[in-house]
Amino acid sequence: MTAAHRAGIVVRGLSAAVILVVFGFGVPAALVTTVGNPIPDRLTLTSPLTTEAVLGVLACVAWVLWAQFVACLAVEAIAEVRLATGHSADWLARVPGTLGAQQALARTLVQAVIAIGVAASATTAANPWIDQAAAATSASVVLPDTAPRPNPRTEEIPSPKQVASTTITVQRGDTLWSIAEQHLGAGERWREIAEVNRGQQMADGSTFDDSRTVQPGWTLRVPSGGQRQEAAVVVEPGDTLWGIAKEEYGEGADWPRIYRANRSRIDDPHWIYPGQHFEVPGHQVQAPPEVDQGPADLQSEHNPPPDRVPPLEPAPETIAPPDGAVVDEPTAEEPAEVADDSAIQIDGATITRALLCGGGFLAAGMLAVYVGRRRTQSRNRRSGRSAPSVGKALRAEDKALRAVGGAAGERTAFFDAALRELAQLTEDRGGALPDVAAARIGDDGLHLYLACVASDAPAPWSSSDGGLVWSLPLMHVAGATDRMSPYPSMVTLGEDDNGDTLLVDLEAAGVTQIIGEQVATVDLARFIAAELAINPWADAEIVSLVGIGDEVAPLSYGRLFVEPHVDIERLTKVAHQMVDNIESSGRDVLASRVVDWMDAWVPTVTIGSLAGEDLDGIGPATAELLDEMERTSTRTAVVLVTVGTIGLDPRALTLRLDADDRLQTPWGVVTPNRLTAEEATTLAELFDDAENEDNEPIPVAQGPDGEPGEVNEAGALVADLTEDRCGTGDPHSVLPRPDRAYVEAAATTIEDLAALAPAVSPDDSARIIASDPNLDDDLDEWGDPDSSRPKLTVLGPVELHAVGEKSAEVDSRPAYFAELAAYLTAHPAGRTPNEVAADFGIQNNTLHTRLGQLRKWLGKRPDIDEWYLPNAVRVRGQQVYRIHGVLVDADLFRRLRSRAEARGPSGIDDLKQALELVVGMPYDQPRKRGYGWLSDTPFDHYLTAAVVDVAHIVATHALTEGQPKIALWASEKAIAAAPSEDRPRLDLARAMQMMGDDAEAERYLRHEVFNRTDDDRPPLEPSARTKQVGDRIEQHDDL
Repeated sequence: MTAAHRAGIVVRGLSAAVILVVFGFGVPAALVTTVGNPIPDRLTLTSPLTTEAVLGVLACVAWVLWAQFVACLAVEAIAEVRLATGHSADWLARVPGTLGAQQALARTLVQAVIAIGVAASATTAANPWIDQAAAATSASVVLPDTAPRPNPRTEEIPSPKQVASTTITVQRGDTLWSIAEQHLGAGERWREIAEVNRGQQMADGSTFDDSRTVQPGWTLRVPSGGQRQEAAVVVEPGDTLWGIAKEEYGEGADWPRIYRANRSRIDDPHWIYPGQHFEVPGHQVQAPPEVDQGPADLQSEHNPPPDRVPPLEPAPETIAPPDGAVVDEPTAEEPAEVADDSAIQIDGATITRALLCGGGFLAAGMLAVYVGRRRTQSRNRRSGRSAPSVGKALRAEDKALRAVGGAAGERTAFFDAALRELAQLTEDRGGALPDVAAARIGDDGLHLYLACVASDAPAPWSSSDGGLVWSLPLMHVAGATDRMSPYPSMVTLGEDDNGDTLLVDLEAAGVTQIIGEQVATVDLARFIAAELAINPWADAEIVSLVGIGDEVAPLSYGRLFVEPHVDIERLTKVAHQMVDNIESSGRDVLASRVVDWMDAWVPTVTIGSLAGEDLDGIGPATAELLDEMERTSTRTAVVLVTVGTIGLDPRALTLRLDADDRLQTPWGVVTPNRLTAEEATTLAELFDDAENEDNEPIPVAQGPDGEPGEVNEAGALVADLTEDRCGTGDPHSVLPRPDRAYVEAAATTIEDLAALAPAVSPDDSARIIASDPNLDDDLDEWGDPDSSRPKLTVLGPVELHAVGEKSAEVDSRPAYFAELAAYLTAHPAGRTPNEVAADFGIQNNTLHTRLGQLRKWLGKRPDIDEWYLPNAVRVRGQQVYRIHGVLVDADLFRRLRSRAEARGPSGIDDLKQALELVVGMPYDQPRKRGYGWLSDTPFDHYLTAAVVDVAHIVATHALTEGQPKIALWASEKAIAAAPSEDRPRLDLARAMQMMGDDAEAERYLRHEVFNRTDDDRPPLEPSARTKQVGDRIEQHDDL
């Protein structure tokens, strides 16, 4: 901020202060002095209209206008204070009984006065900080690049309003309100963002239409005229997000503000690296010199930067364990170093072997679809209940899919993004896509094997072998491109001796014949069919299965179809038509995926077994198909894959299984992928289980003694402590008004109210409140950055903050030890060593070593000089591990909710405080291959239900009391935690409507509720509740 700019702000602020004094004190003083009491002592209808009477009437009007303006000033002052502290402003959108011009003037004056303090803080705080940074190093702070990035696809189409702007990428959980708060300083300015983006094409092909729930990956323009110039910091060795937030804001618990502002730079909030540059929202500084970050941000969890030095802290004093306890210390047999646990061993899983084939590409694709379908299960969840858990017989398979798919997801995503980006690069330079026959991906990068020479590989690709091989390093980060994949028929065949994955483009081959022993070849073909059903780059294909792969057909909706016979004649006709189209249009198949990819030619695929087919007829038919394909030098988007013991035509691509069960290919020998019928059936059962929409009751939470407590896992009081609602109003409920009042004003139902807002008797209420005397102290300690008490967050990305001895192993893999802590805190009654070892897939001696390292990181409880994680102790006849005294946000949430129910109407403040703890989806961003234990007891489901239910109570109360912005804030919290549920989206639509945004509420209902899809299928039919509430919202609109 320049001196001139600062001076202008001060002058405007002082002028506003003078106006406020004049209006606030001068006007009433003048009225009292000049008019006095404006009401005459004697006033009758027959009294003459004197000058004194006219002045009295005018004075009365002036007094009313003055009182209205003072009310607006009070509301706007409160609003600005709340916005400055990071809240969404718990104040009325419009002060009742006032004029819009009055509130607008009040807002302008208040903001001008507050700006003086901002300018002063910039003078006193920003410059010394910069000077200190400059003294340390000339490049310790940089500003982010806020210049607009031109998009060649949209640059020629001017925006409806030509305004200076920058661009941002929408992250998961973002809303226009939160983006405006972050980039423009006030959530109320969301309309400015909506205005400059109206009608613009988004990355997913949709058109921006002011929807309040924007989609992750969208690129939005943000007006830069009112944008704050955010400070930035450079990460130094030993830094953490908690430490940076404590230094910048004075409170380490504010680390999510920095994380949310830098999601594109932070893959895992546990891992930041020296040299990275992070924006610090809310700080205004002058811009020091910018430096190159270098390669520091390319480090990974497996290769931490060499200069990352853990902070040196004194080691806790060792205390003697109790008699009979298991002592957890590193032993000679088990080194202290934490292994990578790369071997995936899930007891009871039968699909692990198949999922590990092909580099895990199939597992990664399946997991993406599977997770989407699981989330859809919660879309119509009933209040007070949980989304269905995984069937008990399938939990081991669920763990295996999540472990293998999660581990392979990064490489699979890289492959998909790299090829889509290649198509974009080809379009940008006006070239032609290479005719790729096969591909290989390994630790040394991605290599494409071309069918013909093409030496002009666009950067960052490089060509070799005379232009027959194009390569891309794995460290390359492909840009986001929302377009059809250029090679949709690419499938994996197996892995070579180096562990590299070999893929073949079936479309390039045209006809592929898999020859060899019947069972093995069918297993390979079945695997190929499963990949075509699941691969994210194969979403436009139509695949016919003949005598093979019937078991995988349920995995995909709209891609796989079972046919009785191999219809080669049909394929020949399609190929003939395609060749004619190529000749008449002058454009081949690959070119259509570059210049006209929205209407590109997609593959027609048939995979069939020759068993039972007429070989005398199928051989000549295959020859005719190949003849038709050879009419053009390019591919025809027709694919035939045959499986048998003999070949049909030497011109076809031949993949031969030898006697050693190795697959011979033109690009080398690999161990072939195999998916047995039994494995495919199990996978289909797992996907079928994800279709179950039967809600489940939330179990009662256990206490440290293993006995049932008084609340369930979502924090709601058990039924024995509550009473049914009285529909005409109940003073002992957190929602005390009659049911009809809430149903008419909000987006709720009588069933919701009965489940979420029961009454609690006064006697039980007093006892429940008294049973948790330390809740407020624990909340204060949670927000105290100087507290040494360990803090674990699970209502969002899992993160553990502790000040004990942090070993090199803990420092290198904090996410692993945070999961271990999350696991133990989720089981307050304790877990036996065998249970922990089984759930984490490790040996008992390894377990004791790792628990010993976690124990030292957590440290000791200062009040009683004991470890937060003691050695295993004997409870109920067996040794168990238990964590005591660690602060967990989920535990605080549950305690606040139960106290809120007990407090009745005054408990609404506790529920708001509980929502303040929510950052995102519970147990979000789990480490690779971690959190499989949630399949057995879905604590994430219980907490998700808790957040949505509490948010619905808060929104219902706020809407009924005429506070739509509180309802908006609560519903956005719920959407961040449960993006698939309808209930918070309906709350959001009603809040927008009550704020006067009727048209936007209607658009939101149409796009984000009734026409939304959360998985690979078209939008589902809305539930009866969604229809009922949606109709009621539309009726409000009509009124």
